[in-house]
Amino acid sequence: MLSTTPVYKGGFDVRASIMFGLNKYITWFLSKVEPFAIGGFTMVNRQSFVDLGGYDEKATQSEDFLLSRKVKPNKFKLIPNLMTQDNRRFRRYGYWSMVKLLWRNWRNRNNINYFYKDQGYWN
Repeated sequence: MLSTTPVYKGGFDVRASIMFGLNKYITWFLSKVEPFAIGGFTMVNRQSFVDLGGYDEKATQSEDFLLSRKVKPNKFKLIPNLMTQDNRRFRRYGYWSMVKLLWRNWRNRNNINYFYKDQGYWN
C-alpha cells in the first residue's frame, strides 16, 4: 500500500495551510507507529485489496483508514506531497469539527463499533 499526504492548493487560507502542514507531520509520525492512510490519497493493487478484505462496508466513515490498519508495516509506504487538495471539507464541516472528528477516529481506532455508528460526518 502506498499513501501520500496532500498539499494545499486553493488560494490564500492561512488556516488551511496550517491544517495541511499539521496533517503532513501527524500522518508521517503516526505511520511510523502503524500504517495510516487516507483513501483519496492511497494506492493498493487489486489483489492486495482483496486479500485484505476490501473496505469494511459496515463502516459509516474512515473505511480507508480501517483498511490501512490491516496492512503490515513493511508493506506500507508513505510518500508526502504527491497530490494536491483544496480546503472544501474544512469549509463545509468547519476546521475545529474536522480536528475533533480526526481525533475521535484516532482515539477509537481499536473500537470497530465506533466506526459502525454514524458520527455525523456525512450530515
